Amino acid sequence: MSTIESETPVAVDAPVTFDQPESDQPSRSFFDRTSKWMWFWGGLFAACVPLLIPYFADMWAAPHYQYFPFVFLAVGALIYARSDRQYYPPAGWLGWSLVALGIATLALAIVNQAVWLGGFAFVLIGIAFVASLRGDEDVSLLALGFPLLMLVKLPLNLDTLLIQNLQNLTTELSSVMLDVFGVSHAIEGNIIKLADRELFVAEACSGIQSVFTLAFLASLLVAFLRRRLWLAPFYLAIAILLAVAGNVVRVTTVALAAVWNGTDLSSGISHDILGYTTLALAAALLLSFDQLIITVLHPVEFTSDGMLDNPLVRFWNFLVSDAPQPDQRSSYRSFDESESRRYRNQQLPGWMQSAIENPLVRYGFVGVAGLLMLASIGQLVRMQSRAPTQTVHSSDALFAPAPDMWGDGFEIFQFSDHTTARDGNNPRLGENADLWQVQVGELVGQVVLSQPYSGWHELCVCYQNLDWELVNRDVVDDIDIKVMPDLNDDESFVTARFKRPGGQEGLLMFSAVSYDGSIPSSPGSFGAFGSRLFGRLDRNGIIDQTDIMMFQFWLPTPKKLDNKVIRQLQEEFVKARAVVAKNVVNPDSASVAKPEA
Repeated sequence: MSTIESETPVAVDAPVTFDQPESDQPSRSFFDRTSKWMWFWGGLFAACVPLLIPYFADMWAAPHYQYFPFVFLAVGALIYARSDRQYYPPAGWLGWSLVALGIATLALAIVNQAVWLGGFAFVLIGIAFVASLRGDEDVSLLALGFPLLMLVKLPLNLDTLLIQNLQNLTTELSSVMLDVFGVSHAIEGNIIKLADRELFVAEACSGIQSVFTLAFLASLLVAFLRRRLWLAPFYLAIAILLAVAGNVVRVTTVALAAVWNGTDLSSGISHDILGYTTLALAAALLLSFDQLIITVLHPVEFTSDGMLDNPLVRFWNFLVSDAPQPDQRSSYRSFDESESRRYRNQQLPGWMQSAIENPLVRYGFVGVAGLLMLASIGQLVRMQSRAPTQTVHSSDALFAPAPDMWGDGFEIFQFSDHTTARDGNNPRLGENADLWQVQVGELVGQVVLSQPYSGWHELCVCYQNLDWELVNRDVVDDIDIKVMPDLNDDESFVTARFKRPGGQEGLLMFSAVSYDGSIPSSPGSFGAFGSRLFGRLDRNGIIDQTDIMMFQFWLPTPKKLDNKVIRQLQEEFVKARAVVAKNVVNPDSASVAKPEA
């Protein structure tokens, strides 16, 4: 035994004496109820459970997150196979910091009824837990925390934003591939239009084909093969590229099958088989990338004494291996014997050990964990019994439009049946809203003016929450309807297309209107995300945004509308928005008239 090992104390709470004969060692039961650390971790996880119920329900409702049960199965299996099946205190300052941050986040989630924060707190505590476990020769299982990160649902609809941008990239690359094969087609947003059908690229990037599924597989690969954790971002980047490549293959294959053989691979069991095939191909390419990593980033073997003094070689081995020792070849793993010694020799500070041994501290922790769990249950009951409301900057209706303010300046829109919602009695429409039924030929839509909002409110998210699938979102800024030039009424607005299973579609147009009658520019996808972020900061008093109204036109249709009809509806929408802007400035003013020929 070396000097260092002989002078270093044995780890506190070590449940197994390693120099005992195997027959004399205590039983390694994972459910050893004599371990006080089992109650420690169990209390933390139990406090998170109530908020995890709605959190994972929300994840299951999103097809691209439906892999999350496999996270528990995979991590649980690796813990069972690799750990010594004993419980330990948090590992060092990192472990205790994660636990403290997890408890603080959980308390914040309970106070603010923030389900997402509850899920994030669970992940923080879970990472601290796997980092505390020890495997063969006390090797840390910290790498298992990487798959646990895949349980974090991206906030502020960042996941939707990522998928939409990947859909755009998939559409463009699929178009290039169809050009290579000589297939005539046209692109409209995220739709590839063939001679006799349309392919929705949105369907190609959901479910098992989503980037999140491959990201989970990449994280599992890093954990299973014990790769260096600093390489994790590279594995995630490759997962994103492979998700796009796989979806390009799927879209191109569906299009070629339709054009060459008249075969429909866009739905049914053939569609599922194609999806699983491309997923398997992407997983195989992910394994190939891993082999490339261990080939290129393999540690350098010391073959001569002169290499021992080479700082570049030592630095390289430090990056790619845990064992840059002379004459020692190392497998490409996350932890080795040097890491084992660090965990074996780890001990808690004296004051912390004394506090842990104090029965009052232990009972106090159990009480705090119980209070957190009861508070979580109470908040969960309150959230379930109270209808969700949209948070706005003010509860007062700052503008009360006249029901008949529209006049006769419209060629397609026919307004009728004005209804109002005040003081949040219709949360779906906002705190205060005015709704008009609009007849468009044989179709019936609605125009809604909702107010007030603190900054831009992304209405696409609202319809996605109503189980409409977003096909395309565009900012239109080339409409030139000069009915009221003094209001600069040719500002931009958003046009979005939705669909549901069965062929039903929905057309949404919306824009912001300020209380001074001006029309703010409509943000693109990234701008809409920024507006949602600023809106949340404003509600916490961090910044101050200008109050606005959101004006929208919604029209459900049995099938896709012709582009010429959509253009006419956009022109009518601009006219209606101009009426609202003018009446905000002067409620007694005349309604908009037909433009001069």
